[in-house]
Amino acid sequence: MKYRILLTFLLGLSLNLTPPLLPEAQANNREQQSLAVTSADQAASMAAGRFQGTVLKVSRSQINGGPGYRVKMISSDGKVFNVAVDARTGRVWRD
Repeated sequence: MKYRILLTFLLGLSLNLTPPLLPEAQANNREQQSLAVTSADQAASMAAGRFQGTVLKVSRSQINGGPGYRVKMISSDGKVFNVAVDARTGRVWRD
């Protein structure tokens, strides 16, 4: 009988261990869902589709005060250039 009560108590305790999402986490989750560009691979693909060249590196960055990516590329004649990708709007431009 003691074991049954203990087991019931532990089971009930384990079900309540998952804390609810904090407001900041909920806001970040909503922002991630509303972004036009959600990954570095997607940013690299968009940059390569817009400008001729090979992608060298992609890094997360602040673009116009919001989330985005900087894509470093090299042209066929060997010139290195940067492309900015705004994650919110999907806008791509040479930086």
